[in-house]
Amino acid sequence: TEYLKEFIDLAKAGKVYKPKSKIEYSLDTIKGYRTLLSKIEEFEREKYKLNQSNISAVFQSDFIDFFQDTGLKNSYIDKLLDCFKSFLENYLIASKNLEFPKYNIKQWINLDYDDSLSTYLSIEELTKLTYLDLSDKDEKWNIIRDVYCFNAFTCGMRVKDLMRLKEHNIVTKLVDGEKKHYLTFRQGKTGKPVKAPIPKIGMEILKKYDGKLPHLTSDVESNEILKKLGKMCGFTDYL
Repeated sequence: TEYLKEFIDLAKAGKVYKPKSKIEYSLDTIKGYRTLLSKIEEFEREKYKLNQSNISAVFQSDFIDFFQDTGLKNSYIDKLLDCFKSFLENYLIASKNLEFPKYNIKQWINLDYDDSLSTYLSIEELTKLTYLDLSDKDEKWNIIRDVYCFNAFTCGMRVKDLMRLKEHNIVTKLVDGEKKHYLTFRQGKTGKPVKAPIPKIGMEILKKYDGKLPHLTSDVESNEILKKLGKMCGFTDYL
């Protein structure tokens, strides 16, 4: 845990980079390592302390059993273990030159879990949602609908990237004498830049807010309202 705390501090200061790159760790990734730290501390309080000699497939099994008993889903436990392996291999072994004699990645398993439901709206359905009459609903319903549709019609970014957008992320350039509008931002998870053209329907949405994109205040609340909006539109079939 002391090494992990050290790594988190270095990542926050921009002094360590993602493997084989000069890209700094994003705030979202650092948050993931903080979560890992809290889970390891919880495991150590209830089970045993981790050291170079007991990081093994047995530890992985103990870690899985412990957190399954606390009610965590297999998919979440898998993410924690992926984060742990990345920290172990890319920092403790590659940077700190520490040895883990019982660690063999080939012996570690991936947990079984149900795939998340993957579905999408067609252009026709998105258009229907965009122009759905919400005059009898609270203003936040309009905002959530408009932000979702704008995102879907442009580049479908991750919700955390979406919630970080500012006015400067929307740019206008003159191309062959015609104004073109773009959405530009850097992905929080990968650090890679994105430049996506904003279509006409996306500009219509922005004009409702004086050229600015309204902000979501809660992704959880937004998901719940989107489900209700889908029912209002009659979206009940899964593809």
